[in-house]
Amino acid sequence: MKLPCRKCYYYESETVGHRTFVRCQDEEKKKTGFTSDNYFYNHTCDNQKVRAECFDCVYNIGHYCKSVMAFENGKCIDRKMK
Repeated sequence: MKLPCRKCYYYESETVGHRTFVRCQDEEKKKTGFTSDNYFYNHTCDNQKVRAECFDCVYNIGHYCKSVMAFENGKCIDRKMK
């Protein structure tokens, strides 16, 4: 699953069974860049506000986080300082 929105300040998720539903908490940003749950369960957003805590984290790569376990319900649990 591709979840580039996890580092976004407005990220919100809910797990139901084996599926994770990703939402945007901001209705205006949702209208202008957020796409969710296509056939492959991909989620993308061209209008993100990256969390401040991510800027000095070693896992930070642009809009992506390269840690496989960093986020749980939108909160970082694996942050490592540069």
